[in-house]
Amino acid sequence: MKKVIKFIFVFLLILIGVFFVLPLFTTNKYTVERTIQLDSEKEAIASFVADFNHFDKWSPWAEIDTNMQVVIQGESGAVGSNYHWKGNEEVGEGIMTLTHKQQDTLRVNLKFVEPFESENPTYYAFHEMKNGTKVTWHMEGKMAYPWNIILLFMDMEDAIGKDFKKGLKKLKKTFDKDIQKNKNLNFSAIQETEIPKRNFIGVKDQLNFGNIQSFYAAHLPALYSYVNKHFTLSGAPTGLYFSWDDKKGETTMAAAVPIRELDANVDTTYSSWIIGGKALKYEHYGNYDSIHLAHERLDLYLEENNLTKDSPVIEEYVTDPGQETDTTKWQTNVYYMLKK
Repeated sequence: MKKVIKFIFVFLLILIGVFFVLPLFTTNKYTVERTIQLDSEKEAIASFVADFNHFDKWSPWAEIDTNMQVVIQGESGAVGSNYHWKGNEEVGEGIMTLTHKQQDTLRVNLKFVEPFESENPTYYAFHEMKNGTKVTWHMEGKMAYPWNIILLFMDMEDAIGKDFKKGLKKLKKTFDKDIQKNKNLNFSAIQETEIPKRNFIGVKDQLNFGNIQSFYAAHLPALYSYVNKHFTLSGAPTGLYFSWDDKKGETTMAAAVPIRELDANVDTTYSSWIIGGKALKYEHYGNYDSIHLAHERLDLYLEENNLTKDSPVIEEYVTDPGQETDTTKWQTNVYYMLKK
């Protein structure tokens, strides 16, 4: 009996030794990369991938747990936006954050919380080809000691690579389907109209997409207070977008309100604009996170009708969220001014 116990003890010591010694001589890093070619332009594909609202449409893991909880925060497709998921044992829990948007690359910080903590730098690269765009999905991984012993018995590149390949195939199918859907859109909701000249005052600045909401929150209360003392308010709070750079994730915009007086004498703290003329109008209903759909339709309408957009793009926030809790009833009027 003593010999058996001694044997078991020695055997366990050997196993423990193997578990802690072998990882010292084993790599703790791995890289996964897969590519696919899509038929569309890289700018359109990159914009689609950058928007986490689309991710469940082509994620290779979304179908594993249909009850997975997902929370998406931040401006759609903007640096700083993130996708937080929590699901069953197979999908675990983690968060993806868009950290950089460059000309041909999107960089994402992928952080796992469950089943184990790790950070995996990830990027999507988009390269123009003769007949479309090559999309590359790349991820770098690192296993902490001594768990990197798993890499001796499991090919992570092959295991995760299968998921990447499946996801890219779904991306191609989903993106092509969405493009076709947009091409078949009914444009009856878009109006070609003439906007009477209106005076706007507000605060103008250049900022990152992720700071738009906080910019409104910081300036609109004081702006309303100023207008109520000196002018006559003539409409809803408004966003004036003078430029929009998807590659840099930046916009030059103003948090503004319309006033009845034209050529008003405005305090130097604020800027003023007189805006009017031919425009496209689209009435969007829903949470602001889906406002990109209005812009996609208006952009397609411009293309289909050989029209040219002028500055600024106007978003008029008709519904007060404090008065209406049903987000499906939130109305935002989007205007594209047209060049003559």
